[in-house]
Amino acid sequence: MPANYGIRAASAPPAKKKSKRRILGAKMLIAGGLLLILVLLIDIFMRPTVETIILHQAKLLAVQTINHAFYEEIERSAPSYQELVHLVYDDQQNVRAIENDMAMLNITKERITQAIIKSLGEMENQPVKIPVGTLSGITLLAGRGPDITLHAVPSGYVTTQILSTFESAGINQTRHELRLSVTVTISAIIPGFLKSTECSLDFMLGDTVIVGEIPDHYTHIVVSGQEPVLQMPEEK
Repeated sequence: MPANYGIRAASAPPAKKKSKRRILGAKMLIAGGLLLILVLLIDIFMRPTVETIILHQAKLLAVQTINHAFYEEIERSAPSYQELVHLVYDDQQNVRAIENDMAMLNITKERITQAIIKSLGEMENQPVKIPVGTLSGITLLAGRGPDITLHAVPSGYVTTQILSTFESAGINQTRHELRLSVTVTISAIIPGFLKSTECSLDFMLGDTVIVGEIPDHYTHIVVSGQEPVLQMPEEK
């Protein structure tokens, strides 16, 4: 009987297997690199929109927080105009000068400033939902599609100052206003970037209408010793 020989498939040489693995690895590396480039391009394209929306939301939140802190503090202990300002009259009972009670003004400003700082410090991470259509930058798709949620960490610092202004309120009448100007530098922090913006608000502390002759001009602030005086100069 003839010998029955089995037929075996020739196995690939080891060098050829290594070559295939190298090619596969190179393809995966290229695919990963292309994916990374795509992600970076998408990030670069969408970043301006994300930054604008995040900053807008952070500013809106800061304004709401500042308003709430101010009015809450004013309701708790609000000084009257007469406690903040003293009117100085001449012999004809015309107002010649307006003197600030600097001690009371500083106490009021510091109290409100601390209330605002405390409220801003209590702001937590804010979820911001942005529709995919908005991120695309295409006007027709704005506000459409599923939302992508980002978490912004608002932070900021506060500067305040007292403003004192005069304006005509009618014939022989001048309105004097005391306002607190609050400027907050608010930052929105999300992974990848930190952006800052400013928002300024003015709050009325007190006002009055002064009846009498209105000078042609006046200097808003004149320093007398350690006490600023709002002075109306004598008419010539």
